[in-house]
Amino acid sequence: MGISDARIFLPYGDGRYTSVYFRIANSGDADDELTSVTSPEMEEAMLSTDRSNGQGAASMTMVGSATVPGGGTLAMSPYGLNVMVKTKTKTHWRPGDSVPFVLHFRHSGSRKSLAVVVRPGID
Repeated sequence: MGISDARIFLPYGDGRYTSVYFRIANSGDADDELTSVTSPEMEEAMLSTDRSNGQGAASMTMVGSATVPGGGTLAMSPYGLNVMVKTKTKTHWRPGDSVPFVLHFRHSGSRKSLAVVVRPGID
């Protein structure tokens, strides 16, 4: 599993909730599953998906896992699959800081990644 483009949105104000996004490439032939994401800086992390209702609003649903297709890529975004996190304490992050994460896969084990802090709306 290759992990790239890891980014975490700078929380708004004194907020402790934010989202993290990863691009995961599976160079193997078989599908694998991302089952969870953890971080020593997070109180909780949950896989979720955001969907537009077509009327200018969105809904968020927690998901138990996400398939990473064999020979393919899973690209997270604010408009689909992401990781909703709650920080352990109020953060003092600045854009460009790095936050450690571990992605846990059903077949490939665990992989470490550093997510770069970005302001929302920055791709």
